[in-house]
Amino acid sequence: LYLSKQQAEIENFLTRIAEQLTPRLQRVVCLINNYDLILSVLEERVTFDSKEKSSFWELKQNRINEYVELVLRPHFGDLMSFVNECEPLIEQGHKQLLIRYSDSVTKIVRSFCANWKKSIDAVNNEIVRSFANFKNGTNILQMTFTQIVQYYHRFSKVLSHEVFAENAVLKELVNIHHIMVEIKKYKPVY
Repeated sequence: LYLSKQQAEIENFLTRIAEQLTPRLQRVVCLINNYDLILSVLEERVTFDSKEKSSFWELKQNRINEYVELVLRPHFGDLMSFVNECEPLIEQGHKQLLIRYSDSVTKIVRSFCANWKKSIDAVNNEIVRSFANFKNGTNILQMTFTQIVQYYHRFSKVLSHEVFAENAVLKELVNIHHIMVEIKKYKPVY
């Protein structure tokens, strides 16, 4: 297939185009949309599984994973950082190092409780605005909402550690089922 010879050039070209955009989120959106377009054409024209389809699918998935983290960071960044920093300390048994995170728990919990609904709405709006392909956008939205729930579940698990377990703010935590019910409101109707 002629495309296999040109694949590296296409990837480099798309990367050069995307690099002209700022911020990073827009660069990633550009790449995802272009990879999605290429895959759509390949799906129409190439009926068998090909190295090219697999390669572009993998590129798209990697960028989607990056996008999910980037789109969540402005809204849930403190919670995400807390989880990503504390989990390894718990696994390694570094109780003393965990104690330094105790002061940030109240701020993170209260911020999450105050903003989670409008943050989910903002994330939904960003995704709908960024991806014209309905199927692709729906997939990305689902992955993003799944990631929110996973981060919150991990956050709750970290907070159950003995270092944080006595903090009074834990009574203010949003029940994960409330989050899931709210997220279901954004499920697209066909």
